[in-house]
Amino acid sequence: MLLQPGNILLALALVTVFYLSNTAAAQQPKRQPILTEQQVLDIGKGKVRSGQAYEAIIYVLNSLDRVTKEYLDTKASIEKEIEVVKNDKEMSEEDKNNLLKDLVEQMAMAYIVPPENIQLVQRYLNQLCGRRELKDYCP
Repeated sequence: MLLQPGNILLALALVTVFYLSNTAAAQQPKRQPILTEQQVLDIGKGKVRSGQAYEAIIYVLNSLDRVTKEYLDTKASIEKEIEVVKNDKEMSEEDKNNLLKDLVEQMAMAYIVPPENIQLVQRYLNQLCGRRELKDYCP
């Protein structure tokens, strides 16, 4: 009775819906919370030393160019590197596949950073980088 065509189609439909919903959820980009000016000031004064806002600031600090202090978009950098690897004629297929796998994993871990966060960190860069615990992350 369980192997009737209608039951098999229903089971396949349920498996497909479950798979697609999990795949879509897994591919959602990670977004940073939007920082407030007060959060940045509190971290710059050393009042806050952990949490989502603190981690968001460290992420932006790590993404600033060491010379120009301009924000370097991590996802865009990884996408360019993926294209370079794909078009490399000298790299073995095995090395290419391993490197592409690593780059895709890095892409999955990268955040979408709201422009407001970048502007706030750049505005208070000297104050943030004046904090001993943040110096290692500063350009």
